[in-house]
Amino acid sequence: MVYGASNQGPCMTEQHAADQSSGFRQTTQFTCNAAGDVVSMTDARLNVSTTAYDNNRRKTSTTGPASTGILTTWAYDADGNVTAESRWDSTAGLFRTVATTYSLTNTPLT
Repeated sequence: MVYGASNQGPCMTEQHAADQSSGFRQTTQFTCNAAGDVVSMTDARLNVSTTAYDNNRRKTSTTGPASTGILTTWAYDADGNVTAESRWDSTAGLFRTVATTYSLTNTPLT
């Protein structure tokens, strides 16, 4: 593993692993924002996934490699609880959403 410095501490920029079948080293590269959050990941086949964050450093969306059609989004309430997680279903052509509500003590209700 290789770490680079960011304003908020270390951020892993590379991870190496041996391929089980060929024995070749596979490298995954990471790009971080100034806060140290991983905003993109590039695998050994150069597939890129990206992640966006809000001002509170909460993950708001992740987009998978272009060929996959993967897209996941998150919504939060004022207390930082995840109120909705939506995943794109490319077969159906729509988002599938799981909604969660919380009690006054932030315990999940639904």
